[in-house]
Amino acid sequence: MGITVYTVLTAFLATNLFFLIYIIIGFFQRVNYIYRPVFLFSIMVVCLLRLCVPVEFPFTIVLNSKTIVPYIEGILNTPVANIPVKYWLVIFSLTVSLFLLVNYVLSVIKFRNFCIFVSVNYKPVYIKNNADLLDVDPNVKIYKVDLASSPFIGYSYSNMIFIPKKNYSKTELKCIIMHELMHYKNRHNIIKFVLTTLKILFWWNPLIYFFNFEVENMLEFFVDSKLKKKLSESEKNAYITAIIKSTKNDSGKNPNLTFNLIGQYNKKIIIQRINSFLNNKTGNKYKTFGSYLLLFAASLISYLFVIQPYYEPDMEKYNDDAPVIDADCYVVKTEDGYCIYNGNNDLIYEGSGQIDDNLSYLHIYER
Repeated sequence: MGITVYTVLTAFLATNLFFLIYIIIGFFQRVNYIYRPVFLFSIMVVCLLRLCVPVEFPFTIVLNSKTIVPYIEGILNTPVANIPVKYWLVIFSLTVSLFLLVNYVLSVIKFRNFCIFVSVNYKPVYIKNNADLLDVDPNVKIYKVDLASSPFIGYSYSNMIFIPKKNYSKTELKCIIMHELMHYKNRHNIIKFVLTTLKILFWWNPLIYFFNFEVENMLEFFVDSKLKKKLSESEKNAYITAIIKSTKNDSGKNPNLTFNLIGQYNKKIIIQRINSFLNNKTGNKYKTFGSYLLLFAASLISYLFVIQPYYEPDMEKYNDDAPVIDADCYVVKTEDGYCIYNGNNDLIYEGSGQIDDNLSYLHIYER
């Protein structure tokens, strides 16, 4: 098991493929009003694990690219002002990431100040047994503020729920609080933080933004599906009414670091949420099992291959009796240099100093 530049590259490509699968499945589930947030959550976990564990296993097959990867590598190594292009790209990427990180930190500070302002200038609304609705932290405080355009809970300071000063009925208010508390109970703030981190690090990848869009939808559909099992028929109607009211009231003034009752303001998404909430269809358990089985198989297959450039070793640097070095061979670093072994684990060459660049296509291990 090892990590190289090419295993990281392969992990990134595989993760993008899972991103794409997530986006497509999420879209089709939404438009067909049969949303399975737990399965989508499983795909999200696979995406993140594949990205964070870019390792090469003993069973991994090396795919040597003779044209595409070497061509890209040649472009990246082209010097500009005596500095390879790849370093310029890294500098630019890190600069933008730093800018986004600073902007995020400033947003957190701004939202923190907003919370402090509300806690000082507004009195929390007492709603009997509000925390008991979902068996969560009783320290959660609810504020009715004119600064909010629709109900939301902050995912940085998620023990505060903010409700606009609108005419909600008692039942609607209960449903709103249950919605926000469900986000709080399931620690969706952690998922939001991971998404923000991905956008900061991979801002240049357009799939990240589509993935972020679908994950945020998944969180809202997840909460809807949980509340659907807890609400009575009259409460379900009140819940839908609260969503519609909040949609009409929303003006986009809520802070960015929040979970909003209406989620991302998108008319089509709101309609899909309502239809999915009212839809009583259940998924076929065999299809569901098959979906998880395919997901597990796909995650294993993603570790089956690793892409790297193909190089022919310069045999002139070795003596005439040196054996043929092929892709089955591997290199082991030693204190004085390195050793080359064939596929049968037989020592076929022992060298001193640094490993020759012509051997970089082989697996390299530390002793």
